[in-house]
Amino acid sequence: MKYVLIVLFTFNAWITSNAQNTQSDIDKIKGRLFELSKNKQHRSELNTTTPLDSIALLFNNETGTWVDIDYADNTRSRWQPAEHWRRTYELAVALNSTHKGNNTFETIIGKAVHYWVGAEPRCTNWWWNDIGIPLYMGKTLVLCDAKIIAPTYRDSLAVLMSGSLGKGSNYYGDRTGQNLMWLTTIHIHIGVEQNDPTALQQAFKAIKSEIRLTTDEGIQYDFSFHQHGAQLYNLGYGRSFGLYIAQLAHLASGTQFGFSPEKLAIISNYTLQGQQWLMYKNQMDFNAMGRTFTRADITSEPILWSAQTMKKADPQRSEEYDIFIKDYLSGTHSIAFTGNKHFWHSDIMVHRKPKFYSSIKMASYRTKWTETINQENLKGYYMGNGIQCIMRHGDEYDAVFPLWDWKKLPGHLSEQDSASLPILEGSVGADNTTVFVGGVSNGTQGLAANDYEKHGMQAKRAWFFFDDEIVHLLSGITYEGTNPLYQSVNQCNGIGDVFYEDNNKQRKVKLGKDLHTNTSWVWHDSIAYYFLDNYPIHTSIETRKGNWKEINSTFDIPIEREVFSLGIEIPSSVKPSDSFAYVIKPNVTVQEAPTAIDNITVIANNKNQQVVFNKSLNQYQIAFYQPDKLLLSEDLWIEIDRPGLLIFSLQSEKEIQVSVANPLNRKAVYTIKTNLPLQGENCNYNKNLKATTITLDNKSKPYSGETVSANYTVLK
Repeated sequence: MKYVLIVLFTFNAWITSNAQNTQSDIDKIKGRLFELSKNKQHRSELNTTTPLDSIALLFNNETGTWVDIDYADNTRSRWQPAEHWRRTYELAVALNSTHKGNNTFETIIGKAVHYWVGAEPRCTNWWWNDIGIPLYMGKTLVLCDAKIIAPTYRDSLAVLMSGSLGKGSNYYGDRTGQNLMWLTTIHIHIGVEQNDPTALQQAFKAIKSEIRLTTDEGIQYDFSFHQHGAQLYNLGYGRSFGLYIAQLAHLASGTQFGFSPEKLAIISNYTLQGQQWLMYKNQMDFNAMGRTFTRADITSEPILWSAQTMKKADPQRSEEYDIFIKDYLSGTHSIAFTGNKHFWHSDIMVHRKPKFYSSIKMASYRTKWTETINQENLKGYYMGNGIQCIMRHGDEYDAVFPLWDWKKLPGHLSEQDSASLPILEGSVGADNTTVFVGGVSNGTQGLAANDYEKHGMQAKRAWFFFDDEIVHLLSGITYEGTNPLYQSVNQCNGIGDVFYEDNNKQRKVKLGKDLHTNTSWVWHDSIAYYFLDNYPIHTSIETRKGNWKEINSTFDIPIEREVFSLGIEIPSSVKPSDSFAYVIKPNVTVQEAPTAIDNITVIANNKNQQVVFNKSLNQYQIAFYQPDKLLLSEDLWIEIDRPGLLIFSLQSEKEIQVSVANPLNRKAVYTIKTNLPLQGENCNYNKNLKATTITLDNKSKPYSGETVSANYTVLK
């Protein structure tokens, strides 16, 4: 009997201890939710822009509504009744910071909740009903005690928040990516509100199931992010995704719901190997934003918050996060995180240097390029089709998008006709069937190339990223149209004067548009652009007027500013044998411009090969569109047995590095031959033939587009 009593006592003590630990975990999560809600660490566009005094003055105490909100509105993207909850939440924040104990604010919150519970306004866009409004409800509940929101209404709000649990629309089912993060966050708020550890366990389990590497929607194996199909969205949906998974990891840290080291590693790699690459200073690369770059009020702060939050959740990588945070806050200082990376799952190459940033987003049959949803991105027909972002200061494209000529997007090649751009429906990518699209990177330099096809026009296009220069080669154009083509070089905010060289004389571009027929270089805002062929060059620096609603119907905001535009006019009579080349050199003065590209030599630019040599680096970058043998110099040749992208670096008299990638994104074994006498792994030098054979085996899917590099020693 004594033994039984001891066992029962021990068991009861264990139950009591476990219950106490569980309650402690719930309290810890609730406290962290409180801090996140009070500090408004979410997308800034979710905050009201109405001042607190006006929020109080505009409130109707009789109806529990605000007199200036159209509660009958049914706009899908910026649903006006959502402002009801933006203001309610703002008052809750104020009660916990600047206006503690404010009876007026407490009364307004109570009546605003009473109205919503009774009226239950609904939007035709499911997102507001299942996600947008419940998120505000959860944040407000955490910030308000039972004195402000009575228990009966707290229960009613929890029921409304749980509406997304219906079949086919819940975090157990078919929601993925950021949608899943939002939904699980809502149900963590419910679990905390109802003191329900089972609900919390289910929610965190669902979150952890989404923190994985995948080829479906979500975090890709190269740490890019896809949403709405295979569409690059790191800084759109992925901006919120990164913030939410960081916050959720922080919420669970040190509790029974905590994330495993493997899950934390995936989140950190997504932040550091994904988000960080696509940022420059505190600016987001528009190539990685999906349709959200056409929103006038979007900011990058959530990405900073995700890095700061993950520094707490994954302290072992705090030094890496410190670099990310420093770069974000750098202003005009040097960037610490540099290099070159190709995201083979998303067809984008990124080049980060201390004094500039650039990316090129290409299109392939493997990816969606862009989308138009909810009347957003109304002119984005060409987005993702060889579009280049170039930044020095970070604000080069700030608010310029409504003023763009959307047939002259930076880096793009397109027909210049008078027809209106087609308005897309949903996400697109089906009318491009090319398979040769990819990039090779040694981590410092890189080459991106594609066999481009659009509207019956075909071309070979390659971008060569060296330490200080970017070279673009264009060749093999086939075109049956009658309108001229235009190779856009850049289109950005106009900052200061524009100079150019014509017949060996430096001149200043007049305000307006100019056409130059014998121009070797153009300089604008510390970037020089060099043209290696004699074709007409269009430059303009002009004041343009526009409105955000032209690209996003939600924002009726006029805008006026100077815009710089530069490009090459290509005649409709262009032949496949014609070629075009230009070099971009950031971080040079106008005085340095005439001699700034002495390092660059174009070796070949045709439909079979595109090759550039950088003398300072002693490096060849080569796009082989077919198996071929190529003479690089008088005493050096190289041969490849299949289409591929290659970086051949003569690092010293004794060391060679070879990097290769398969732009077809398939498993392949490359056989590369050269007359250099080399030794190393999978390398054989034949003295009789005076040739070295190198075998490089790229990886299987999902890594088949990744670069493979090897180092070799030159034999005496």
